[in-house]
Amino acid sequence: MSDRLENPYAAPQTAALPPSEEDSAGAGPAWERRGPFVRRLLGTVRDCFKSPAAFFADMRVNGGFWMPTLFAVLTGTVATFVAAALELVIEPPEGENAWSEYLAQSGGLIFVPVFIALSLYIQAGMFHGALWILRGLSHPFEATLRLTSYAAGCASALVVIPGRVGTWANGIAVLAFMYFGLTQVHRVGAFKAWTAIFGPIVVIVWLMFWVVAWAGISPETLRDAFS
Repeated sequence: MSDRLENPYAAPQTAALPPSEEDSAGAGPAWERRGPFVRRLLGTVRDCFKSPAAFFADMRVNGGFWMPTLFAVLTGTVATFVAAALELVIEPPEGENAWSEYLAQSGGLIFVPVFIALSLYIQAGMFHGALWILRGLSHPFEATLRLTSYAAGCASALVVIPGRVGTWANGIAVLAFMYFGLTQVHRVGAFKAWTAIFGPIVVIVWLMFWVVAWAGISPETLRDAFS
């Protein structure tokens, strides 16, 4: 016999409410779970490289800005310092003032964490704005910042590869992870995802060429500056 028949004054039972968007969100990367620090850090990088589509599909779209930003800053800073140390071992400075010049140039490494944090928000803002123009947003800016942080943070592990190979590998990995992040988190198709990624890049490059042409900077000067 049911409780309703046993107690006529009992409150009627109601059907359970469907899970909200927040409740149905993913469990989040290993970085945002409990456990040893190094295991969470390396586990997040491993999962992203192993299956980026599943990684971003499981990523929580909310939960704050702090944890993903900290992850990207930590991985990017460590990878940058390791890459600098490997470059020093492979090609040590030569000459009388080589070491002093190297130390003077390496002083800028202390600003790497600040640069990474600022670049994350700038990039996330560009991707989010591009998706807004394309009418492809499914979540607020927080979700875009989170996926951008994990994409950049995981890809930064490739920076430790010596030479320009590591730089190119890191850039390609960031683009690939951003594609999976946008398609899985904001649920957009390939066209909108790639347009949101390359659209801001094309605009920035066009503005740079326009500024160079307006300032009258010669191609030789640019080549010497970036060589």
